[in-house]
Amino acid sequence: MTDHPRNLGNGLDKVVARELAAKAGKPIEAPGTGSAVDAGDRAMHDAQGRLLVTVYLQQQSASRAAVGSVKDIQVNAEDMTYQGGAMDVYVPVERVNELATTPGVSAVFLALAPVSNHKRRSHRRPKSSLLSVLD
Repeated sequence: MTDHPRNLGNGLDKVVARELAAKAGKPIEAPGTGSAVDAGDRAMHDAQGRLLVTVYLQQQSASRAAVGSVKDIQVNAEDMTYQGGAMDVYVPVERVNELATTPGVSAVFLALAPVSNHKRRSHRRPKSSLLSVLD
């Protein structure tokens, strides 16, 4: 299994490992239930298959530009009033480790689709998970 940066949170390291293994034709079996299995099932993707993650910044100015320089990402939302700043970003699974090790990035968390008592809907294109987390 690939080593991942320590600043990946909310099961993101396990989801990345599972998705990369599946793309390589070597799916990882996830026995039983638990946070890693649930996180993978609740991970949100856009139409290009990129994962939705929340990026917490150490400081706005340089960090924001550095995050924007990671190839093939799309910034979905940002809140620069929250500590050093926070951004919801769609990122290809292959670029998660690069994003996490970008200078100025404090942490990268997997954005999860909410669980409700209502009939499950597709969670492929949320407006923003960042706004609901920070309210």
